Amino acid sequence: MKRILLIGAASLAMAACSSGDADKDGDGNVSTQEASAEMADGGKMNLTPGEYEMTISFSEIDAPGIPAEAAGMMKEQMAKGMTVKNCVTEEQIENPGADMFGGQNDDSCKVDSLDRSGDSMKLQMTCSPQGDMKMVSNLEGSFAKDSYTMNIEQQMTGMPTGDMTLKGKIDAKRIGDCPA
Repeated sequence: MKRILLIGAASLAMAACSSGDADKDGDGNVSTQEASAEMADGGKMNLTPGEYEMTISFSEIDAPGIPAEAAGMMKEQMAKGMTVKNCVTEEQIENPGADMFGGQNDDSCKVDSLDRSGDSMKLQMTCSPQGDMKMVSNLEGSFAKDSYTMNIEQQMTGMPTGDMTLKGKIDAKRIGDCPA
C-alpha cells in the first residue's frame, strides 16, 4: 500500500506544473510532450535551484473495507508521512518540463488536466498501477522561493480491500545545494 501511494504521489509531483489547457490535440489525455510544452509556456518558476526534501502525508483516510484496527494503524502511519529528496536544477526552473520533480515517464499514469498560472497549479491525473486498480488524483498547490505545497485528494478503486479516499499534502523545502 505504501509503495502504491508513493508511486501516485511521485507521479503527481512529476506532472505538477502547466499553464492553461494542456490537451492541445483534444484527445482527452495530456501527453508528456503536451505537459512539457505547457510547463514551458508558464515561464520561469519562482523556485530556487537545489535539493528539495518532499514530505507526503495523508490526514484523512476513508477506507470502509478495512477493519477498524488496521485502518487506525494505517491512518497513524500515513499521517507521519513519507519523505523523498529531489534535485531541481536552474535549467529546470528556467524551462520547466515533465521531469522537474524527479518523476519518471510512466505508462500507467495519464494526466487528465493541468493548469499553471504563475506559481499556482492544479492537476488531475489517473493512474492504473496494477490489475484493476485505479487512482484518480487531484492536486492543487503553490510554489515559493525555497518551498512548495500541494494539497492532494485521491480516490482509489479496484483495491482488494475495497475503495478508498485519501486527502493529504505534499510539503517540500529546499535543504541545500544538489549533491555533486
